Amino acid sequence: MRAIEISLVIGLIGAGVSRAWTRRLVRQAPTVDPHVPWVLGLLGLLPSWLIAFVGLLGSSPAGRLQGWSEAAWILSSAAALIGVIITEALVRRASESDSDRDRATYWRYGVASLVPAWVVSLLGYSGPWS
Repeated sequence: MRAIEISLVIGLIGAGVSRAWTRRLVRQAPTVDPHVPWVLGLLGLLPSWLIAFVGLLGSSPAGRLQGWSEAAWILSSAAALIGVIITEALVRRASESDSDRDRATYWRYGVASLVPAWVVSLLGYSGPWS
């Protein structure tokens, strides 16, 4: 359970730091490429997701995961990949459409890309099967 607490704290800190960094960057360069705030949002949750994701492996040197942890590990990696692909497509489409969106929207896309994978990892790590 310690990994869950660490992951949550790192997630909150990472999201806050990446949000502040995005605000500062947008103030200095308002015409920054939309992918920059998206990547900053993505990087805000990446360490916390990795902590929970690696926690699914367990501490045993044995090669195989067991049951639900194995399923959560696979679902979490798939959710991360799908989330990144979908949100990047949204950022690309919005940047090509000449819409004048707030750069914070793109940061939110970056954060949202890893939230489902993070939740799956936390549930897989904290479930009754672990």
